[in-house]
Amino acid sequence: MALTAGEQKEVRALILAMIDRGCVESQVEKAWRLAVDQLEKLKAATAKQAAVAK
Repeated sequence: MALTAGEQKEVRALILAMIDRGCVESQVEKAWRLAVDQLEKLKAATAKQAAVAK
């Protein structure tokens, strides 16, 4: 699933905060991948619950 504009903005804010705190590139890349993965899993779970509720 693709991230919405709002979700992309949240991930971007997370990454910028990490950069401001001095995180190294490998930490930032790992955090970005984890954040996107978690958001996609959350969206999938929410969609599944909505389908079951119908």
